[in-house]
Amino acid sequence: MLSAFPAEVRGLAEPSGARTALASYNYVSTVKNLSTALTVYLGSPRVETGLLTQKKRDIKKDAPETIKRLESYLASAPLVRVNCVMGDRSDFTPSCELYISTYRKESIRLAHIAAQTLFPRDESRPAKNVILNAVKNLGPDTEILRDAQNDARNAGQNDESGARGAELTVIAVPEWPERDRQVLVFPEIGVTFILGTDYFGEVKNAFLRMAMWLAKERGMLGLHAGTKIVRALGPDGGLRRLGMIMFGIAATGKTTHSCHDHGLDKPGEGVEIAQDDVVFWRSDGSALGSERALYIKTDGLNPIDQPLLHQAAIRPDAILENVMVDYRGEVHFDDRALTANAHAIAPRAGLGPLAGESINLPPVNQLDRLVLAFVVRDYTAVPIASKLTPEQAAVAFMLSESIDAAGAEQQTGAASGGIGASPYVIGDAAVDCNLFHDLVKSHGRKIECYMLNTGGVGELVEHELDGARRVRRKVTRVAIPEMASIIRGIARGTVQWREDPNWMVETPAHVDGLDISRFDLDRHYDQDKIDSLIAETRLERARYADQFAGLAPAVRSAAEF
Repeated sequence: MLSAFPAEVRGLAEPSGARTALASYNYVSTVKNLSTALTVYLGSPRVETGLLTQKKRDIKKDAPETIKRLESYLASAPLVRVNCVMGDRSDFTPSCELYISTYRKESIRLAHIAAQTLFPRDESRPAKNVILNAVKNLGPDTEILRDAQNDARNAGQNDESGARGAELTVIAVPEWPERDRQVLVFPEIGVTFILGTDYFGEVKNAFLRMAMWLAKERGMLGLHAGTKIVRALGPDGGLRRLGMIMFGIAATGKTTHSCHDHGLDKPGEGVEIAQDDVVFWRSDGSALGSERALYIKTDGLNPIDQPLLHQAAIRPDAILENVMVDYRGEVHFDDRALTANAHAIAPRAGLGPLAGESINLPPVNQLDRLVLAFVVRDYTAVPIASKLTPEQAAVAFMLSESIDAAGAEQQTGAASGGIGASPYVIGDAAVDCNLFHDLVKSHGRKIECYMLNTGGVGELVEHELDGARRVRRKVTRVAIPEMASIIRGIARGTVQWREDPNWMVETPAHVDGLDISRFDLDRHYDQDKIDSLIAETRLERARYADQFAGLAPAVRSAAEF
């Protein structure tokens, strides 16, 4: 087994990539999406919650035999190890050890990208042979797993400072037979096996998923969110320092708006971007970052609407994955020939002067306000912007209403997956929702919550008898600069809010620099249609909330807002 430094794995990986005209490298994977339907959590009843599909039941049943096969294979497979750390300058910095089988030599790129995504760690540490040698013992019914589970629960539970020495391990075998592709997650001992996929997002998610579980065990809450500091002039002319946490699943625009300056151009105004993907929220309101690189979805990326992200993605030190690069080396972010799920992994330095000095947000008591913004994408009747109560915010946290990354149709709320289908959340999702609600409530008026719909309003859709979806009228989209106007107004405190005539929230009556009236529902639908769409959305929200028996009554009662 080779223990490699980042520079070494870069040199080994680049021959399998395509050098672009930008002097960066593009790598193409065989698998181009997460294997969520093939990911199984194994451990105690706290981990193995919820109903499983038949495929997942089969994977779980066969896990002991799979692990025996894996142990035998790893005894002779060529392995490369990279040592990394998640987080920086905080007391939550779990180590991340990645073992990659390089039976297919191009698989080394996974180690290269991981080393550029996480923070470096001392490579002189000896390999954890105990992990590799114990693979055969990691079946869900074995004594070693039960002992490890007890150790995990007894070591630092509900202690926010107990994770500095924690270790997370990912073992990836991309060449595993395709018919047996699967991801086996043992969160209580910090081990994940990735078998039969070479998609980097799987490695990234494996570490983040286990870290979020570890954070929850330490009394924190892992959030799929981007963070930044915002400096904005208030209505009184005083400069305010705000923290901002932006939530959103794939294709909602979370990263786009997390990495945007919102046109804050008055003297003293600006943003300091901290993170774009996952943070760990503490009881004091601080949010600890996880990674040193941005994970930019490149579909539709352009310098007009997303100048900061485009600037970062075209740097020579960015790593491209599954982006279309022609025979001349020219990069085409708008070409979906390979996939709509292409990415750029770019250093935060690519954001230039807008990159914050720290990946961490300070505690709430060091800020004038903390703004929580839930970025969703709906095309019919969800307001473009809504001001939420803490209970409604917890519902928004639970729902994650959106359209999926490939642009396929999804219904609002439950059908879009919500927190219960998150690739990061392990265990009872109601625990996360309740903890989120408690954290928001504990800081009173210092925290403000909003829902931002980056889709639009007005779409009319018919479903044919064969299930085909036909768009009768296209959506009136909210453009990125328009949403930036809304966020700028929230930061400056200049948005005029009103009780919405249809929803149980406050919505904007006036936003500087934006004709907000063009998104009024009565300009797109008659009242019967408005009532029908809203009733359908509320029913879906309520049905989804009913899946979580442990949801706090105050949150459940707000589900139909």
